[in-house]
Amino acid sequence: MTQSCFSAHRSLWIAAAAAAVLAVWLSVAPSPAQAASDSPEAMTSVRVVEGDILVPAVSQRRTVGVSSHRQLWPEGIVPYRITAGLSLQSRRAIAEAIAHWNRVSGITIQPAAANDTDVVVFQPGTGCASWVGRRGGEQEIWVAPNCTAGSMMHEIGHALGLEHEHTRADRDQYITIHWDKIHPEKRHNFNVAPTGSRILGDYDYGSIMHYGATNFSVDGSATISANYPVLVTLGQRQAPSDGDIQAIAQLYQSDLSLVARVQPINTGAEISLHVSALQVQGAHDIELTAQLGDARLHDYSGSGWLCRNASASTAVCELDRLPGSASSTLLLRVAGLVNQAQFQAQVNAKTPDENGENNRDGIGDSSAPETVPATAAARFDDSPVLSSGFGGSLSPLWLVLLLLRLQWLARQRVYR
Repeated sequence: MTQSCFSAHRSLWIAAAAAAVLAVWLSVAPSPAQAASDSPEAMTSVRVVEGDILVPAVSQRRTVGVSSHRQLWPEGIVPYRITAGLSLQSRRAIAEAIAHWNRVSGITIQPAAANDTDVVVFQPGTGCASWVGRRGGEQEIWVAPNCTAGSMMHEIGHALGLEHEHTRADRDQYITIHWDKIHPEKRHNFNVAPTGSRILGDYDYGSIMHYGATNFSVDGSATISANYPVLVTLGQRQAPSDGDIQAIAQLYQSDLSLVARVQPINTGAEISLHVSALQVQGAHDIELTAQLGDARLHDYSGSGWLCRNASASTAVCELDRLPGSASSTLLLRVAGLVNQAQFQAQVNAKTPDENGENNRDGIGDSSAPETVPATAAARFDDSPVLSSGFGGSLSPLWLVLLLLRLQWLARQRVYR
């Protein structure tokens, strides 16, 4: 065997061996996705910092601030489950806390579906505690027997991405920490967040995420005091403050936009409505309202959309959710006259919107005629027929009128 052949065979053997080693390694090594989704239960242990924030045991300190959209719940929807081991009292506290956040914020916390992978799990614990932001996979909220509805609102605030208010990087302008009054082993709970952590809104003394004035005190005296006279008690566990609600709105704000176009057809008009989520964060519970004037919705087409005639001149369409940086096109077919001066469409969502000025649009073409005409045969404003696509059935009256029209046109050609 020549030297060159021997070298080639040796290279082939080395490559084969390397491939075999790589295959074995890949068969036993967890994927990045698996590693990222390991639930806290699978870890050797979990540490609690700042009194109620869960972190991995290997972490010296939790990641401060929800600075990445990856830590937010997509479209502001938070799936949850409640384990069987919780008492009726704890379940009531959880239900009250969830209902309150759903009522006052743009977030929707809802029971998890079978295909949900990122889920908050309320389970028995030695105290009230939560991870901060969306962790990926199942993440627990600990519920001790003494956890109240207010405590659960606080822990849900953490799960949504809120930190403790008193750890803000600018907190020394507003409060004083009395270190000598704090239990030495609890002083780390009062450390200021590192430079670069996200600050949401003005400092909020009355935040549900703020420590109370005597938390972890050695003798009952104040561990935190305000630098200026304030009319509220430092911290509370009653309900999210206005500042908390605004902070969540800032974290989860989307930016929906709407572009409308109207195209005349021989049966009325087709209205194309293009809805976009311009931010990385998407939106949910989307509602689009179209003022049709003298026209009336007859049919529509659009993935996921549900439409109805809300009144004689208004059509309302709904979409469950729209991911960030995505768009959806809704096509309405209407019968009757579409008046440019009367037509207006607007889109809104439960999710906070950063810019409401781009949520509304008219026909959009200033050169269009004032009225988009429809044929006489298409004027059936009282038609109750709706479907999710243009292949649906048409009203008998429309068919009769259309046939009469076609017959009349045929006669005109014969007599010419």
